[in-house]
Order: sequence, then structure tokens, then C-alpha cells
Amino acid sequence: MAPKDAPADVPGEPTAAPLNRGVPLLWALVAVALASLIAAGTLVLLRAERGPRPPFVAAPTLTSSSRLRIIPPAPEDSMSFAGSGSNLPLTHVLVEGFRARSPHTRMIVHESIGSSGGIRAVRDGAINVGLISRPLSEEERRAGLVAFPYARVAVVVAANQSVPDSCTTRERLVHLFGPRKARWIDGKRVVMLQRERGDSSFTTFANLVPGLAEENEASYRDERWRVLYSDRAMQEALLSTEGAVGIFDLGAIVVQRLPLKVLCVNGVVPSLWAVRTGRYPFWKDLSFVTYGPPSRLVEEFLRYVRTDEARALTESSGQLALPLAPAKDGGR
Repeated sequence: MAPKDAPADVPGEPTAAPLNRGVPLLWALVAVALASLIAAGTLVLLRAERGPRPPFVAAPTLTSSSRLRIIPPAPEDSMSFAGSGSNLPLTHVLVEGFRARSPHTRMIVHESIGSSGGIRAVRDGAINVGLISRPLSEEERRAGLVAFPYARVAVVVAANQSVPDSCTTRERLVHLFGPRKARWIDGKRVVMLQRERGDSSFTTFANLVPGLAEENEASYRDERWRVLYSDRAMQEALLSTEGAVGIFDLGAIVVQRLPLKVLCVNGVVPSLWAVRTGRYPFWKDLSFVTYGPPSRLVEEFLRYVRTDEARALTESSGQLALPLAPAKDGGR
């Protein structure tokens, strides 16, 4: 018998279905799934922003006990290059110069994977020639890697065209990385662009500017600035961000004719003459790397890089050809 207060069923009206207790649980599961998808998408975007590293970049470090692996020789009529982004603009120029002499040679220059990535790729036989913008370590040399230095490039403080300043100082550069928001001379905010730990261009400055490495590390810890993981990302950010400034390579600016502003440091304008004479101390050497002796074709390319033609291409690209020619008096 129904309770007294319960309404009687109305004849001809449909009876209400009892509440399904599983519906709220189902919607809760859907909400959790959607939240998980949104979180996963956010992580993917962050990884894309920061630049995922290729598999061999995370490979174990070379040790003194590493032995030369037997790798099938690369085809005699092909060469492939990969490594530091600092090397890429000039490498493209030299490859095109060599290709004009040997048009049937297959040559591929891959996107930046960093110096360490290039070393691991050439060690693993994925490429013929690695591109590095730092010296080989003793362990890497003992493991059979051989470096062939070919250019010296100025490392500069580069800024967006909107920046009104034309110069900076070593002390000012440390301040730019600091927690207090710096301003340009027109009062607009400085936007400092940071590179990842171990970047060869930043290391060039950090080795010569007291306090810069410590302030840079504090910036990582406090997440003060946007961190960029490739030369291409730094280049695009400098070009597109008003008030932006960062450490970059002069050669990349010259070869690609980038509309960026290069700041003088302590009154010295970065130039080939200033680097050659030692007036501008912020520079690094670029090298090709092979695993053991170079192949016949790679050796032919390395000989071309030493020719007067290739050296002229290097110098016209805003970089000094190695080995250095004697400095001439006067010209800047």
C-alpha cells in the first residue's frame, strides 16, 4: 500500500521513471576524462614551445671505455650534416659552394639538434658530419671523434629593431637577467630572452662576464624569462618581440640579413676586425666532426673549405675563416 502522502497515479499520464543512480557517476567520469585531455594537450604545447629533443640527445654520455662501433660506410656520393644551430647558416653557404663544383653529390643539412646531438648522431652513424660550436671533450676525443675547426664567429647581444639603445656594458648585461625589471632608454620594458643551460653562445659571455652565470641560473630557478631551445626559436623571438634582447651569433644575422640590432659591448662594436685583433673577446669556433678518419668525400669537402674560394665565402658571411690569416692594420 502506498503511503498516505504519496500522490496517486493519474490515469492516462505516463509514470515517472525512477532516478538512475549511475548517471551522476557517468558524468563525473566524463568530466575527469575531459580534464585529462586538456592537461595532456597543455603538456604537448609546452613541449612544442620548449623544443623536444631527438632520441639520441638523451643517449648515455661517451666514456673513456667507449669503443668505435663498426658502422656500414655511408654511400660514397653522399654527405649529411647535423648539429649546432650556430653552424647551420655558414654550413649551408659552404655546401652550396661545394655543390657548384660537384653537382652530382648528394648533400643534406638537417635542422639544429645541438652540438651534443650532432656528436651522438655522427657517432651512431646517422650522419656523416657533425656540427659543433664548442670544443670536443677529452672523453669524446678518446672515443674516436675528430674535430676540424673551420670558422670563428662573434657572439653578440642582439635586439629587436624597436630597442632604442645602441650599446650595453658587461655590468648592464648582468642586470638585464636580474629580477628587477630593466628599462630601455625610452622607458619601455626590457624583454630578456634566455637560452637553455649549456648553450654555447651564452657560455661564451658567461665565461668572461663576472656574475652572469649566477644571475642566469637564478633566472631559470625563478622562471623570470622565456627559455628558447634552438637558434631558430631565438631568431624568431628576437624578430617578433618588441623590446626583446638575447645572446645570438653575428654570422646568422649576416648570412640571413636579419633585421636585428647588434649592440656594442663596453664601447666595442662586434666585427671581424675586432674579433681578429682581440678587441672584441666574445667569440666561439665552429667545427665539423667525424667519427674516426673522414671518408673520401668528406675529406674532399674539408679540403674545399680550406680553399681561397671557401674562405672568401666564410668571411663574406660575417665569420673568420680558420686557420686565421694575419690581421691587417686599419680595416674594420
